[in-house]
Amino acid sequence: MRRTPSRYDRGHDARSAEAAVLSLDACGGGKPDCAGVWDRGVAPHRGAVPQGLGHEPAETGPTDLRKKRCGQRALAEAGIPAIARQAKRDKAAIYWGDEMGLRSDHVTGTSDAPVGRPPVVRATGQRFGCNMISAITNKGALAFMVFQGKFTSPIFVAFMQRLLKQVDGTIYLIVDGHPVHKSGKATHVAATHSSRLRLIRLPGYCPELNPDEWLNQDIKTNGLGKNRPTDRTELMAIVRSHLYRRQKQPQVITNLFHEKHVRYAASPCVRKDVVRVFPKSGGER
Repeated sequence: MRRTPSRYDRGHDARSAEAAVLSLDACGGGKPDCAGVWDRGVAPHRGAVPQGLGHEPAETGPTDLRKKRCGQRALAEAGIPAIARQAKRDKAAIYWGDEMGLRSDHVTGTSDAPVGRPPVVRATGQRFGCNMISAITNKGALAFMVFQGKFTSPIFVAFMQRLLKQVDGTIYLIVDGHPVHKSGKATHVAATHSSRLRLIRLPGYCPELNPDEWLNQDIKTNGLGKNRPTDRTELMAIVRSHLYRRQKQPQVITNLFHEKHVRYAASPCVRKDVVRVFPKSGGER
């Protein structure tokens, strides 16, 4: 007697089919011809790939992802000391950069209310946002740019050019694997200013290795989360005000490097940063 598949069985089969699509997409998809080359066709059952073709199933399990993350972390931690030594020889400043988006409906913290009444947080019903890009050093230096619209190559190029104007000497800028960081325009600018600017990309799957992520958390929690902007102009003003305050508090920026995941980047390996302060009128977008 044939058993009717249960809800769990149907879900398991769906997950297996999804894994098969992922696996076959990585291999080319379909069934092999006589030469062992994959072409489009019917996928093997449960994502099974015939042995002897030199292909392995895609890494979709949590264990595989943890192994990959650990490997990428070890790669980054092993590479940073060499970068630090080279930066010391070049008398360069190592900046860690990152970007993020901010929204008006971001709320953090706690509230209170009279007994028997629910707490109410009054805010505008409008939805708006802005973006920002920043870079920090383990000496407490901070550079940033707040802007509207999508993060694109021209924005990143403008930020790098501003960084070159604000910082004296050589700059090592370490960023993640965002597509904009790999764009042709960004690579061209780094090549054009190769005597002063070196662009370094972190491995994938490791956002916690970037100390600038903790500045993002600080802005969302202590800058934006405790305010209720009514429009985009006020939102951008709040973000800029918080970042200007952090520029005058280098110890706060230095403390971001004490978190256990980014402690490897806190070694005193670069010179003391010399940053020229530009007037606000010539600064933000």
